[in-house]
Amino acid sequence: MNKRLLPAVLAVVLLLAGCSQEPVPYDYDLSAYIELGTYSAIPYLPYGDTGRDTVEPYDLVTAELEAAVEGVETPFRGTYTFEVGYSNFLEGFDDALIGLRVGEPATVRLVFPDPYEEQPEFSGRNVEIEVLVTAIDFSQYVETNKNALWEIAVDTSTVLQYPEAELREYEEDFRECYLAFAREYGMELDDYLRQFFGTNEEGLDALCRENAQDSVKRDLVMYGILRAENLEITQEDLEACKPDWLITYGYEREAPKGWEDPGVQESLRAMAALRKAQEFVYEHAEPQSA
Repeated sequence: MNKRLLPAVLAVVLLLAGCSQEPVPYDYDLSAYIELGTYSAIPYLPYGDTGRDTVEPYDLVTAELEAAVEGVETPFRGTYTFEVGYSNFLEGFDDALIGLRVGEPATVRLVFPDPYEEQPEFSGRNVEIEVLVTAIDFSQYVETNKNALWEIAVDTSTVLQYPEAELREYEEDFRECYLAFAREYGMELDDYLRQFFGTNEEGLDALCRENAQDSVKRDLVMYGILRAENLEITQEDLEACKPDWLITYGYEREAPKGWEDPGVQESLRAMAALRKAQEFVYEHAEPQSA
């Protein structure tokens, strides 16, 4: 289990347990605790080149496809969304898409394998596929760039001292998290820690302290940036985070205790705060050309 994932896992455990942090976290001067590093004007080489309109390997594309065998029979037609390289269409199809431009129709000529178990009547026959790529989804690249830039902002920052109250709270929360997951796996705590984290119960305090320090540092950087740049969390920010909140915590339409529940509000506000800080870092970074 990746320790970077633990804060999110921890949040779920605490929410289900009915726990929450103080209503206003880190409500004091942070200058004695964190020295912010590089979080604005970070030079970086963008991953994915989101300004293009031609298809590249691993792009997530939406395309209208219509296949024709001997100009008469139509094995398939429709609108499909898939990652180029993993479409599971015919051999050679994905390679033929590379370089196609959004909005420009193209014809791909291929041959069905022989045998072709899904539709045996087309085994070994020539097929022409009319392709129209209608969109390339660059969101995966944007998120990758955002995450990379955020790690730079965190890594270049320096914790001057850890606030004891938040550090202790995180340590206790992580301890509860490890205990809860050991129970979930039906394992003794010592066995669980050995299998997933390479330690044992004697090393649990050190493990909790390490994760707590990482979590507190990330909080300090997040709130430090928001305050340094006078960024406020608005109601619109909270509303925009609700769909992601539901996905993160595994609900479909509504928070189990209602959106006004203090624990739900705090977790939603923390999500909105992180998103706002990351957006600032991303929007003020300086993309470089290769």
